[in-house]
Amino acid sequence: MSTKVERQLAALERVAGELGIEVSYDRLKYAGLILKSGLCTYRGRKILFIERRKKPREKVDVLVDILSALDLSAVEVPDEVAKLLPPPPPSDAGRSASD
Repeated sequence: MSTKVERQLAALERVAGELGIEVSYDRLKYAGLILKSGLCTYRGRKILFIERRKKPREKVDVLVDILSALDLSAVEVPDEVAKLLPPPPPSDAGRSASD
């Protein structure tokens, strides 16, 4: 049976996939360098690299950080994921220029 954190991780990975982001768990140590997890574009592909040795909770945190910075309006965000994300900034709709 999967834990709550593992379910959250799977849900976040699905949202990333719907955004066209490939999530890759790799060792981020190369030639003596230790790289940080992060999103990059390589040959037209969006890839989110996450250190594979991170604990599931840390992987969730990385995905939340990345997804929080993206426009999620084009995808359906499950409640389980929405609870993890900060609320969207208030829109300027309905405000006048004199406010």
